[in-house]
Amino acid sequence: MKEFQSLAAFQAHIEKLIVEFPIYEKKAANFLGEILVKEARDKIGHLQEGWEELKDSTKADKERKGYVFNADYNPLYRTGKLRDSIHHVFNVESQTLFIGSDSEIMKYQEEGTKYIPARPVISTTVYQAQPVINYVFGSMLKQYVSGEPLALRKGTYGSL
Repeated sequence: MKEFQSLAAFQAHIEKLIVEFPIYEKKAANFLGEILVKEARDKIGHLQEGWEELKDSTKADKERKGYVFNADYNPLYRTGKLRDSIHHVFNVESQTLFIGSDSEIMKYQEEGTKYIPARPVISTTVYQAQPVINYVFGSMLKQYVSGEPLALRKGTYGSL
């Protein structure tokens, strides 16, 4: 625990923290965003728990077009464009981390349509990420309050 020699030293520490919070917050949010984007992208091309298997007609179409890369028939993956559309943005003003895709196709895959079953990637990743979110922001707050430089390490939070 950090000790202060005087109230003035404590006040200086608090004033420094107030100025530095947005720096810590942005760094932690972007660190988390990178992890979540990678985890979401890694789901594409692999049959996930709860997803329906691809229809035989889809499998045949992928075979005909040369888009088969694994035994699952790489669901949601053909060219990599959908996977690569997943990104994150941290909005400093609203203190909000957005994980998403600019692709209309991703919306249909997440929610499903009359013709295709839902194969959620982004929502599932965020749902499964609670331990990661706790690690990143818990570590950030601990280091922030103690005045330590922010040091987050990938791989120390477990796995989704």
